[in-house]
Amino acid sequence: CALPISSDFSIKVKEKTYKVHRCILSARSNYFESAFLQETVESENKMINFDHLEMKSDIFEIILKYFYFGFHGMKKTSFSFDSFSNLL
Repeated sequence: CALPISSDFSIKVKEKTYKVHRCILSARSNYFESAFLQETVESENKMINFDHLEMKSDIFEIILKYFYFGFHGMKKTSFSFDSFSNLL
């Protein structure tokens, strides 16, 4: 989703690490806005690790596409029943 050269934060989900932009995630998500504002180890290291969650990286990619492109970016995303139920 994001260009690594201009990203300022990383999110690790299972085997993948995503380079992201704090300003975009903060604008689109209250969770990320509060996470970036707090002084935490993750904020200091500029990385959040979601390995402990029961989320596959392909599900997180759908969430990232929505954050970056809104519903317009979702038109090209195909959902299986499992992906849809996991996303919910």
